[in-house]
Amino acid sequence: MRVGVQYEDQVASNAKRIIDAVHEIGLQTHLTPNDIAQPSARELLLFCVQLYQGLPHYIAKADIEFPAVLGDMVTKNIELSNPSKNPISYWVKLDGCPDFSIESESVRIEPGQQLNFPIKFQSRISQQVTGKVIFTNKKEGNVQAAAMVFKLVSNVYERNSVDTINKSTKLYKASQIDIDLHNPFPQDVIFQV
Repeated sequence: MRVGVQYEDQVASNAKRIIDAVHEIGLQTHLTPNDIAQPSARELLLFCVQLYQGLPHYIAKADIEFPAVLGDMVTKNIELSNPSKNPISYWVKLDGCPDFSIESESVRIEPGQQLNFPIKFQSRISQQVTGKVIFTNKKEGNVQAAAMVFKLVSNVYERNSVDTINKSTKLYKASQIDIDLHNPFPQDVIFQV
């Protein structure tokens, strides 16, 4: 977004970014960038009310922690329920670290049913990584469901040794040990010893 815009093309660029951001998070609006660039007070007021009511749903409802040993795969389930009389469908979007993964980009919950939605975490590094999973309404029929966001947090608490090397020598006598290194990562890395 450009601040302190002076020209129409800058206003149009900012308006397009606003509409793109609203569509990216899954909020539905009938407004176009032109409607924001050349505003009607009534339309902008309704748009602000829609944002006021819709955006709080995009704050994470809970943090889901993935405790793991370095190199392990951990799966956690989010329990989703549908108390309504109509089926609810969600688009599922995963943002953040690529160490988190989902199996499906959509989910459907039948009326009165519960569903466990799995999220996997592959621990590659010991530093904490984060992500978020966003469930947005798929709008099938006249059912309107609120968006849900969950924050994903890694917790690598232990590192396992790849190999153990035993070497004996006499006291104060230098000895050489050869270590074979291989790169477990999909790209080139620099190891520090």
